[in-house]
Amino acid sequence: MWIYWLRNSLELSFCLQALRSFPLQGQTETMPPSCEVTPSYDYACPVLHIKGEFTQDMEKDLEEHYLAIPAGKRGKVVLDFSETQYINSSGIAILIALITRATDEASSLEFAGLSAHFKKVMEIVGLDDFVTMHETLDEAVSPSQES
Repeated sequence: MWIYWLRNSLELSFCLQALRSFPLQGQTETMPPSCEVTPSYDYACPVLHIKGEFTQDMEKDLEEHYLAIPAGKRGKVVLDFSETQYINSSGIAILIALITRATDEASSLEFAGLSAHFKKVMEIVGLDDFVTMHETLDEAVSPSQES
């Protein structure tokens, strides 16, 4: 029974992914991305706000915004997950690549605003060994929290 459910779930997931890439009848553009990265320089360190679904669709956007941060300001970068509703294995892989890049640059990547579920996922995957996780964005960007 569960195999039937799993197969149907995978088929539905594939169909939804395919639908996202096709324009609706009468439209000339594809649907907007399910995830958005917005940089902010209003704090003691740069913050990348991640909104929506954290999937492979946002890899390029996250990398572009991270690389747009001047190298001298990348000493500490906070990823704000307070408006992130979903993350899949591709999203985790993107985070691992970004953590690796930051480590290679002797930078600190920190997470803020993780839901209890996301925090548990990060701990299970072991990302909490490589990044500091803060309950709130205010806590993460507090000058007393500077690494």
